[in-house]
Amino acid sequence: MKLNHALKTTEFRSSYDHNAKLLISKKECLARILQGCVTDFKNMEVKEIIPHIESVEIDRVPLEPGLTNCGPLNSLDKENYEPGEGTVFFDLLFNVTLPDSERARIQINIEIHNRTSPWRILIPRSIYYPARMLSSQGDRDFSLAKQEYDHLHKVISIWISLDVPEYMADTIVSYSIKPEFLYGGPYKIQGNYDLMETIHVNIGKDPEKSNELIRFLYTLLSNTYKAEEKEKILTSEYEMEFNEDDRRRIRDMEGILDGFIKTSTEEGFRKGFDNGLKKGIKQGIKQGTSRMHEKNIAAAALAVESGKLCLSDAVELFEVTEEEISTHQKTNE
Repeated sequence: MKLNHALKTTEFRSSYDHNAKLLISKKECLARILQGCVTDFKNMEVKEIIPHIESVEIDRVPLEPGLTNCGPLNSLDKENYEPGEGTVFFDLLFNVTLPDSERARIQINIEIHNRTSPWRILIPRSIYYPARMLSSQGDRDFSLAKQEYDHLHKVISIWISLDVPEYMADTIVSYSIKPEFLYGGPYKIQGNYDLMETIHVNIGKDPEKSNELIRFLYTLLSNTYKAEEKEKILTSEYEMEFNEDDRRRIRDMEGILDGFIKTSTEEGFRKGFDNGLKKGIKQGIKQGTSRMHEKNIAAAALAVESGKLCLSDAVELFEVTEEEISTHQKTNE
């Protein structure tokens, strides 16, 4: 039963992530992210940014040393990688051109983080990714033997985090390389040191108080709005255009989240879910024993991880504590 539940959880997350990546990969979405995060684009309109975005690779470029600089793997190549062997792929990877800048181009990576890894490793992980992007340019974009390090292109890794803790909510944080004179100086630095940057976009629960990019991503990725309402907002407020595949992905994301919570809670409240999710939760709690309380904690943790319920709502509906949810998440990392 535990293995079956884990497989279902993985299936739901994988399906949601895939649809989210496809939506984010639309150039209108990428242009808004660049406008809100990357200095070179902050004063440009979305329609002006779009032509600078080159082709996007989704889950095709491996992170593994020795493979990143080989470029994207096609479907045949990926068949050679068995699940569980540890091969990790960049979510989205693409180049942007900068005609009005001294830089020829910047390589951009976008990762969608939905609590599948603990917060304590997220920062070092998000710094490792652009470090791999930077090092992979050796003997691909320039000669290491000739020491052509002035040919390095800047890399930026943007991490979009959903349902973050309250203290992190509604923030955009940049981690970059900057000189600090420890003694003497200052003087003008010769050479380009601004080669690597990590940016975290932390999405909270109250988009009305957020900046434009966070409101946009909240609308696109959260489960607050039904599919039709979401499309209406994105079309009217952000002038996005959707084809039938996009509409299907939005509907699928809504259904995946609903199915994820339904399946997760049924594991712990099978007898209590006769008349819907919330009613079933309340009935399950009333029937609870000590063993049922443990299942309540597991279901609450899954509801929070999926983004279907915020932490405070999960605590209230499942009658568990924040500490119990946190302990369960750490135990199952």
